[in-house]
Amino acid sequence: EKRLKMFATVNSKYQKIQMEQQKLIFIRQELAKLDNSLARNIDVLRREIEKIGRETEEAQKNFDKAEKEYLQTRKILAQKKQKKALLTGHLDYIILMNEREKANRLSELESQLDVSADLDENEVPNTRPASSSCPNPTSTSTSRGSPKAEKPAFEGFSEGNDQN
Repeated sequence: EKRLKMFATVNSKYQKIQMEQQKLIFIRQELAKLDNSLARNIDVLRREIEKIGRETEEAQKNFDKAEKEYLQTRKILAQKKQKKALLTGHLDYIILMNEREKANRLSELESQLDVSADLDENEVPNTRPASSSCPNPTSTSTSRGSPKAEKPAFEGFSEGNDQN
């Protein structure tokens, strides 16, 4: 009887051990499935991260290239604007000086014409018809010999005036 009890106890413990082993095998299999799934997910994520890393490097290179081109173009644009402003100022100055020179020359010519007209009037009586087709050379003077203060033909142009 003792033997039978012992045999039953050993048999019962053996069955428990086998059940425990089956549970452990099942747990190991489930953990292996999880590990495999995790490994696949990690592999997929690593490949995606590497792909995104390469794309990021390429995008950074493109960005740096575009930024460099932008800065160069911006610098060129600023230089062109500055050159345009300088040339415009120079043009304004040239136009202003030309208008002054014209006014001075006109004044000189009017003075010469007034002097010769005075001489002609003193020597020869006025024989010129009233409706002459010749323009009156003194019509642009306010008083004999001084030029009329006229605005230049190009109003708005003056030294230092930017016309961008």
